Amino acid sequence: MTANLAPDDVSDIVQEELQRFSIVGTRAAFASVMCSPHRQDRTWDWNQGQTVDVWVVAQVEALDVLLVYSQGGYADPWGCVSASDRLLGMDAQWYASLEDAVIESGAWKGALPPGYEVR
Repeated sequence: MTANLAPDDVSDIVQEELQRFSIVGTRAAFASVMCSPHRQDRTWDWNQGQTVDVWVVAQVEALDVLLVYSQGGYADPWGCVSASDRLLGMDAQWYASLEDAVIESGAWKGALPPGYEVR
């Protein structure tokens, strides 16, 4: 579970994900919004009584978006959630890779390679 992780564990997970980035500029875009991992409790949009632990790993302040990691929410571990509330967001806001989350967050503004699909 995400609650059993420490900030250093999450930093290691982020570093592993960064090694998988393949689109030019996405790594630099993430670095520009990255923050020290810190844990938050968020609630499901459709079930306000149930909370999920997430780790905030970046903040795109201009767009009110946090990039988060969670092992206990949706099937995909990387999310783009609102910074102005404590909701987990919809499943369409969660991605299989951190790079996809960075792209979808608006932190990166480059052109996508031909055939690119969000996973």
